[in-house]
Amino acid sequence: MLKGGQETGETSVEGSSRSQRAIPLSEAEEDVEDWLDRISHEVEQSSENTRYVPLDSMNTYADILRRHGFDTTLFVKGLNEKELRRLGITNEGHIQFLLSRIARLPAFEIQVGVPDNVSVWLRTIGLARYEENFARNLIRTPKEMEILKKLKQRKIEDQLEIKLPGHIKRLLYAITKLRFPTEVESRVLTMRQELMSDLQLSNGEGFRQEFENWQKLLDICLKPDLKAFGMEAEVKVNLIRLRNSWLTILAVANTLWLILVVTLADRANLTVIGANPVGLSFLFIFGLLFLIQFVAMLYHRVLTLSHYLARAAYKCDKCCMTGPSSCQRQSNEESPTEDGAPVV
Repeated sequence: MLKGGQETGETSVEGSSRSQRAIPLSEAEEDVEDWLDRISHEVEQSSENTRYVPLDSMNTYADILRRHGFDTTLFVKGLNEKELRRLGITNEGHIQFLLSRIARLPAFEIQVGVPDNVSVWLRTIGLARYEENFARNLIRTPKEMEILKKLKQRKIEDQLEIKLPGHIKRLLYAITKLRFPTEVESRVLTMRQELMSDLQLSNGEGFRQEFENWQKLLDICLKPDLKAFGMEAEVKVNLIRLRNSWLTILAVANTLWLILVVTLADRANLTVIGANPVGLSFLFIFGLLFLIQFVAMLYHRVLTLSHYLARAAYKCDKCCMTGPSSCQRQSNEESPTEDGAPVV
C-alpha cells in the first residue's frame, strides 16, 4: 500500500492491484520508504558507529523517489546512476550504496504476451491507477492496444496523462513486451507457471527472507564484485588509448595522401618511369592493400582448414589398433545393400 503524498483513491487502487497481480515476483514488492528504512537498519546493525548511518538522507531520498513515481521497489528496480543523479541524488557514497541495494532487488520482469484486456494488463504491470485514463482514450481491447506501440513519452504525458517518470518508464518497458511470444518463450512461461504454482506464497515476507538468505550466502562464499580494483578499468583505458592512436594514424595518413594528390596534380609534365605520378601512387598503394588482404585471406583459410581437420572424426583410429581384419569387417557391416538397407 502506498504511503505519504498519495491520495486515498490511489492507495486503495494500488492495494487492490497488489492482491490481483499475476506475476509471482510482485509478491516481493515493497513501498520505497519501507525498503529504504530496512536497508538503512541493515547498515545500522552492521556498523560499529551507528551515528554515521544516513537515516535522514534515506528519508529524504524516499520523498524524492516517491515524487518522481518510484514509489515501490517495482519501479525502483532498474534505476541507474545517471537517473539517480537526474532525480537530485548527488552524494557519491549514497549513490553507490543505493545502486548496490537496487541490484539485489528482484527483477519484476514482465512476461511477453498480448493480454485479453487493458485492466488485467495494467494490474499486472503495477499501473492499475491509470485504468480510467486508458478508458478515456478508448484503449480497452487488444485491438485498441495496438496504438500503444506508436506512443512516445511526450504523447504518454499529454494523452494518457501519466506524468511521473517512474510510471512512464514502467509503461514503456511493458509496451516492449506487447507481442506474441515465440515457441521457446511459450514453453518457458508454461514451465515457470507450473513451478510457481507449487510455491503458494501467502505474502512477500517468505519470498523476501529466502532472497536475503541466498544473498547472504553469496556474500559469504563469493568475493565482492569490486570493479574499481580489478583490471577492467585499466583495460578500458588502454582500449580507448589504442582507438585514439589509430584514429590519429588514419587521420595523418589521409592528410598526407590528400597533400600528395594535390601537389602532384599541378605537375602535369612530371612523370615517373613513364607514368603519371598520381596514377602510379594509386596503383602502388591500392595494390599493396589488395596484396595484404589476399595474404590475410590465405592465412584465414589455412587456419580454418586446420581447425576443421583437428575436429574431424577419424573412423580408422580404432581399426589401426585392432588390425586390418577389423577394418574390413567394420566396412562390410556399414556397407548398404542394393535396396539401401545396411547389412547386419
